[in-house]
Amino acid sequence: MKKFMFATICGLGLLSSTLPANAMETPEDGMDVLEGVVMWLPNFAVNLVDIFSVEVGAGASVSLGAQATRACRVGFTTDAKTAKLIWGPNRQYGGTLDDGWEASFLCFNYEQYSRSRVTRKALRYERDFRGIPVPTDALYNWWEGPRNYWACSVWGSLGIQGQVDVNLDQVADCITSFFFIDIKGDWIRYQDMTGRSFK
Repeated sequence: MKKFMFATICGLGLLSSTLPANAMETPEDGMDVLEGVVMWLPNFAVNLVDIFSVEVGAGASVSLGAQATRACRVGFTTDAKTAKLIWGPNRQYGGTLDDGWEASFLCFNYEQYSRSRVTRKALRYERDFRGIPVPTDALYNWWEGPRNYWACSVWGSLGIQGQVDVNLDQVADCITSFFFIDIKGDWIRYQDMTGRSFK
């Protein structure tokens, strides 16, 4: 057992020392390898939490559905000024006011929907769309979109609304972060946690 643990630690050390410089960089920062190693555990824990998104709300809402990513979705939603609390994709959280309707069958989607009056950490949007959603749409932006194209979801409401998502892109981010690679560009910096520069 001791030999296995020693080999594992040596292997992780070798891996982290041979990473290319840009493997640990995000679009906004220049996190170096040493800082990435120090911040690995808190970032891995946050990435685990990011796998799930939750919405709860109340209002004139009737809905039922499920999706295996936006490419395969069956259901409908009608929200008339529905107030919601969200823990959403790309680390959105807070309160929103949703209004509109949406109907989906497999890859076809029809909607006229808006999210307004949001708190600071939630993103507002308006959508009037008929067709097949694609992941290159700004609404599903990989780093900062208000919706997640790659979510597997279930939802339902009759006055009281609930939705739970499993974000497949965050699953991939969690797996790659185990190897010190940040594909979502959302790692927390040492300075974010302590108020002091790492160097």
